[in-house]
Amino acid sequence: MTIVLQSINALVRGACRNAPVPRLYELALAAGDAQLAQGGSLVVSTGTHTGRSPKDRFIVDQPATSQTVDWNEINQPIEQVDADRLRDAVIAYLGERNCFVQDLDAGADPLHRLPIRIVTPSAWHALFAETMFVRPSSAERAQQEPAFTVLHAPDFEPDPAEFGLRTSTFIVVDISAGTILIGGTQYAGEIKKSIFSVMNFSCPNAAFSRCIAPAMPEQTGCRSLLRTLRHGQDHALGRSKSHSDRRRRTWLERQRCVQLRGRMLRQGNLPQRRSRARDLRDHAHVWHHPGKCSCSIPIRV
Repeated sequence: MTIVLQSINALVRGACRNAPVPRLYELALAAGDAQLAQGGSLVVSTGTHTGRSPKDRFIVDQPATSQTVDWNEINQPIEQVDADRLRDAVIAYLGERNCFVQDLDAGADPLHRLPIRIVTPSAWHALFAETMFVRPSSAERAQQEPAFTVLHAPDFEPDPAEFGLRTSTFIVVDISAGTILIGGTQYAGEIKKSIFSVMNFSCPNAAFSRCIAPAMPEQTGCRSLLRTLRHGQDHALGRSKSHSDRRRRTWLERQRCVQLRGRMLRQGNLPQRRSRARDLRDHAHVWHHPGKCSCSIPIRV
């Protein structure tokens, strides 16, 4: 594993580290990978992949996962030897390119936030990660050691037969090595969801889980949550109503942690529509950050 860290560190040393949003914006436009829309939005194309590729997501079968992962058509195993060879190929590919490195956090609660590092040759994917996850301070970034590193190679399409893959698209999560390999797809949501996979694996052991929750904020904090959890996954509630009401401001939560605090709630106790979201007020610990909302809901895991 020391050799792996040395290879990744070599990539990081030669990369553009923690570029700010305006700079990533400019570089994405300069590279021709994005266009500027009216109003200032950045427009990109994800090519043939307009969504996630769940059948191309693999988890390395190893002692840390062999008895703990619910193996199925979505949680597919891959042999350690194949994952190691693919990782070496991705590192070699990235080593021949100018890369961006973003040191970030997943999770708003300081007690449970997960330090992550994104390595990618694409400015707009680095921009996606920079705006999606929690940004540490400059001082924190200078000292931060990632628990997981995402090696992102969207244009790298290997021979699937050589690495035990289904297609040339791959998302490979190695829990023990602390690496996530993504390639063969321009869809940026794979970065986000792969980190969710890691959190879904590790959070229950610490007696909490995570969710994404749009919230209707007031000056003193959040009053209603528009998402709930069902069978360990988050489901949007009342989004069409909140999105159509232009008088309200809805903030989409970033990767937040839902902790076990206070009373346990069964699924039936959670609100099934926005009008009942106020029922959570007696059970959910809600805290406020400037420009974003974060919540902690007691749930049964």
